[in-house]
Amino acid sequence: MPRESPPVAAEPGDELSITVVGAGHDLAARLHTSLLRRGIPAILLEDAPRGNFQAVVARLLSNGELWPLRWTTREPGVHEWESVHPLDLLEELSAELDALISSPNGLFGTLATDDVDGEDHDGGDGVDGEDHDGVDREDYDGGGADHGMQEFTGEGGGDSLELEEARRHFLLDRERALDDAFSLDMFTWYEPGTPEALNVFAGRSRQPLVACAAGNGYIGVPTENPDAVFETAVWSAKGALFLARSGNRRGAGFYSKKDSVVTHWWDEEWITVDPSRPWEMDSDGRTVRDVLDLILPTVESEPWTTQFRLTGAEGDELRVILRAAHSDDATFDRLVQALGLPQLLADVAMGRTVLSGVDGAQTFEPDSLWGSFKRVIREEIHTPVRYPSWASPLTTWDEHRKRRSVPYLVLYLVTGVVLGTSLTIGVVTGTGSSFFEWKVAAFVLVVADLLWPRRKLPAESSHAAGEDPAADIRAAEQ
Repeated sequence: MPRESPPVAAEPGDELSITVVGAGHDLAARLHTSLLRRGIPAILLEDAPRGNFQAVVARLLSNGELWPLRWTTREPGVHEWESVHPLDLLEELSAELDALISSPNGLFGTLATDDVDGEDHDGGDGVDGEDHDGVDREDYDGGGADHGMQEFTGEGGGDSLELEEARRHFLLDRERALDDAFSLDMFTWYEPGTPEALNVFAGRSRQPLVACAAGNGYIGVPTENPDAVFETAVWSAKGALFLARSGNRRGAGFYSKKDSVVTHWWDEEWITVDPSRPWEMDSDGRTVRDVLDLILPTVESEPWTTQFRLTGAEGDELRVILRAAHSDDATFDRLVQALGLPQLLADVAMGRTVLSGVDGAQTFEPDSLWGSFKRVIREEIHTPVRYPSWASPLTTWDEHRKRRSVPYLVLYLVTGVVLGTSLTIGVVTGTGSSFFEWKVAAFVLVVADLLWPRRKLPAESSHAAGEDPAADIRAAEQ
């Protein structure tokens, strides 16, 4: 039902991004025709076909309130932008294309021409008659099927149980296609450091993760759901890089405190919907194409060169790689080489190497943070250890790291800081005398263990400790 709000003149100030999912692999062409006929400028990006359904992302020019804009001719030689009620437009497109339309920003929920069991189909935020950013949402009961449903309903519509069941499966499959739209088919990452805390991220992503040491860090891959791993931000440490594939597109990115997530995609074929003539301009002297160019993705190499501190030939090589519109089988290889990262990362991303089959690869099962600490402590306690008389105190992090896991050291450091602070406050203020001796004893034990850590007996050692001092020294140095 059309809203009472009349179209008003406006200026482009933002963009409205929507995802359209429908049956048939010509959805982008049909969406292009529908927008062109309505005078709605946009840019479109197709996802790779997933089953019988196609997904298309459309970026529409909008005003500051996210109302889509239409290009109109008020009188000969005078052209202007006109705002359109978003729900009017999206409902019309949904009915005409027989498609699900979802707005990622959650303002308008999900619109559909039909819904399972006759219920309204709304997105995660839902739209149920309430006011969302000035948009009054009415209940939507879309029209009949035009494209995907015609094979089930026939010319006169079908009411048999078989046709209803087929219709139900069609709608469920379409909803699943919306969930899978532009999903990641491959995801791997490199992160400096060690993967001891990977169990926690595995717990957050609800799947085991595989990791293997490489260079000065490790490479990780998911075992089930790449999107869930991406959302946990396990790859977001300083100096980390992820490589990904979604349909026919290849991508790479990293986390930056300044720019949040920096992502670059190759192989994106954006389709322009321009309802104007080349010589038509708005009141500011801009053509529709000029404004559409502002919402097209741009290549920015500066965040990359800054993040990875690249200059000279390496920086130039990185710019060449990023400015290429399309990727090939050597793109990931060239990228990791320019960034100075392990070649294994590119090999895993391209499917040339299965990470779980690499020597030293480990599978990290899902666990909580507290569960990970308990596991580390349990392993430390149950590992055979000895205190050689010739050992000297260790004073550098690397020396500690060779004999202790990071979570274990962090737990001891935090405990030492808390105890030390408590003792200092008690001595200075003269308070906190309760359990003072116990605190002192605990603090001494923690500091002593950190400065003089135990050394593990090699599993292959067959002699008793102290029987062969020379062999003991050689084993400890290994």
